[in-house]
Amino acid sequence: MKEAVKKEYLTFVDDNKLFPTDREIELTIKDITPGPLKYDAYNVRAIIFEPQNQVHDADTLWLRSRTGHLFPEPYSIKIITWLDEFVHKSPYSKLNYIRF
Repeated sequence: MKEAVKKEYLTFVDDNKLFPTDREIELTIKDITPGPLKYDAYNVRAIIFEPQNQVHDADTLWLRSRTGHLFPEPYSIKIITWLDEFVHKSPYSKLNYIRF
C-alpha cells in the first residue's frame, strides 16, 4: 500500500513562544510542497502540535517570523477544515495571521 505524501506548509508568526498549540485555531498557511500548487495560500482551521509532539499522520508546518526568519524546528499541523479564501477584516486594521 502506497503511503500518502505528507504536505509541507508555512505560516508567519509574531512570536513562536506565543503560538497556540494543541487546540483548534484559524490561520493562514502557504503550501510549500513541491508541485503545481506550491505557494498557494489558504485560510484553515487546524490543530498545531509543537516540534517535540510530532504527530505521525499530520503534515509539516514551518514557522517564519514577520521579518522572514525561519524557525529551526517544524511543527505538525492537522487541518480540520478549509475556510473562505478572503480574510474578513476592516481595511488598514492590524492583520493578524492567527486568530486566538
